[in-house]
Amino acid sequence: MLATLREETPLFYEDELERWFVTRHADVRACLRDRRLGRNFRHVGSEDEFAAAEPLDPRRQAFCDLGPR
Repeated sequence: MLATLREETPLFYEDELERWFVTRHADVRACLRDRRLGRNFRHVGSEDEFAAAEPLDPRRQAFCDLGPR
């Protein structure tokens, strides 16, 4: 299934889950390096704006403080 998605639909939105999916490794890396996206949404908006299910786990704060690359 993943191989098919990579070939036919490398980027898609799943309505039921309300999530975007990126299936190709190079595209995922590009998303993680894009300062508009980053590894964490908190650099562009609040938890409320992004409907975050939970607040940031304090154990992950140091990772998030690194910012997008």
